[in-house]
Amino acid sequence: MTLRQKIYLVVALTFFALTMVMAFCSYTILIKGFEDIEREDVRSNLYGALALLDQELASMDATARDYSSWDDMYDYIGTRRESFIASNYSQSGITNLKLNFLIINDLQGNIVYSKGFNPETGHTVPILRSILAHRNLIHKHVFSGDEIKHLSGIISLPEGLTLVIARPILKTSGKGTPRGTYIVGRFLDAREIDQMGAPLKSEVSIYHEGQKDLPAEIASVRKALSPHHRELIKAINGHTIAGYVLIKDAFGKYSLILKTIDKRVIFIQGMKTIAYVIVFVLLTALVFASVMVALLEKSVLRRMLHISHDIRAIEADGDMSRRVHLGGTDEIANLGNDINNMLGKLEESEQRIRGEAERYRAVIEDQTEFICRFGEDGVLSFVNDAYYRFFSHRRQEMIGRHFLSFVPDEDRRLIYELLGNLTPSSATATYDSRVIFPEGQEFWQHWTYRAIYDASGCLREYQAVGRDITDRKHAEEKLSRLNRQLEEANAQLAQAYANMKQNLDTLRKHLFKEEFAFLVDREGQILGITERVLEYMKLSRNQMIEANVTDYLATHDRGKFIEALRDAWIGITRQANFKLIRPQDEPSSQHFEIKFARLTLEGKRLLLVTLR
Repeated sequence: MTLRQKIYLVVALTFFALTMVMAFCSYTILIKGFEDIEREDVRSNLYGALALLDQELASMDATARDYSSWDDMYDYIGTRRESFIASNYSQSGITNLKLNFLIINDLQGNIVYSKGFNPETGHTVPILRSILAHRNLIHKHVFSGDEIKHLSGIISLPEGLTLVIARPILKTSGKGTPRGTYIVGRFLDAREIDQMGAPLKSEVSIYHEGQKDLPAEIASVRKALSPHHRELIKAINGHTIAGYVLIKDAFGKYSLILKTIDKRVIFIQGMKTIAYVIVFVLLTALVFASVMVALLEKSVLRRMLHISHDIRAIEADGDMSRRVHLGGTDEIANLGNDINNMLGKLEESEQRIRGEAERYRAVIEDQTEFICRFGEDGVLSFVNDAYYRFFSHRRQEMIGRHFLSFVPDEDRRLIYELLGNLTPSSATATYDSRVIFPEGQEFWQHWTYRAIYDASGCLREYQAVGRDITDRKHAEEKLSRLNRQLEEANAQLAQAYANMKQNLDTLRKHLFKEEFAFLVDREGQILGITERVLEYMKLSRNQMIEANVTDYLATHDRGKFIEALRDAWIGITRQANFKLIRPQDEPSSQHFEIKFARLTLEGKRLLLVTLR
């Protein structure tokens, strides 16, 4: 793409972007205004439909109130006079009330009078069983709690939604004890709902959340509605918009959804207006873009193209001594002069860099350490003489290979992790890795890795400097083995010393604190004895050493002592009382409390028997 094409493209994209931003902003501002007006119109129709529904219920409630709070009705519950029904609920009179059913209950909820009607034909019809099943629920609602109330609203029946009014039967004054419940209702069928929406010019529908054939749309909307967020307005498509409001049923539960559908007249007119605005903005932008392109072509593009041609010629022959020729005194002319100055400095820098590169290469090649460079993919781009000589490959064979070709897999993961942690602020790291040749030879190398970044902080490549440390590693391994052996020997000595100290402490504790004691083996053979025992027994040490403790016990205590001795040997220590006998001309004996303690001397387990 030429410079002219790029500038044309930039100008076109710039003006296109500005045009789109202006069009978008216009669209956003205007469409939001139209949508707000539309939503308010839908909301008005939504609550208008709700008001018509309340009006219908209020009309039915007024009629029900007249009949329920009436002395004649109050007396009828008590007398059950048929003349009352005949005179007040004639066929023509019921038809005028536009009711589908009438139920009069006594105070216990029993039906006193009931009748179903067809307002269209004026004929009597059977009352639906579902209505009779709900009458007790309605009756209980009126008389629930301490306060008598009336019921007004919609109930859901298997046959559909129904407007229901229920009031307590009282005297005309509204006083006295209620005698029953007056219940009237009218089916809320499609015709009734259509008549409700006709004044609003909206399509109205009402749904109960528990009905079997509830549309998926309504079920989804119900999840989004709550008593604290009762309404929802959303567009169905480009031509219609729907409004939803959550309302209470006759029992005070939020279980009904009233829906209105309106044509998007306001939105469609708004879209037309926005289209006119966008067309005007586009035409205006096109005119400005054309003028700007003409100015750029004359003042900038042609002169920039001339500069471009001169620079390409210099690039083609690599002659930094050539210069750009451009007349004028404006900014582009100054650019030409700056380019000429830059070419002069580049010429000088080129000569200096060539000399430095030769010196750098000589230094690198003379190093005894291994030096290499590789990219993020790990492919070698440079190795020095020491590197390829160590690996016994020619330089051309090493370039293009992976720098970890001879490194075991278990070390590769650690090196990759090491390189991944390098940053511009912490660009170096060291690692000792193994190198295994195909013949099986293993070497150790110490490497210093450096990540090289450009001025913007982007990684360019890695440089690594290494040396062979195989001999050092072998020496370290040998020294490590010797250290481990020494540590093990020291640990054994320390353990032996600790055991000896513990046994000495045990002996000191018992022999000095409990001086009345024997040292015996597993069978009770006396191996040691304190002076205090010798004094008490009035025997010499030679007489008692290698004798058995049981020789100096009462006959009936010997079995018990042997049992206690064996328990102590396996770690079950206990205290017991025994009679110790002194073998003299006049034998005497005394009872002692005997305790046992296990100890080890010179690798031999013994028991310390103390007496008290």
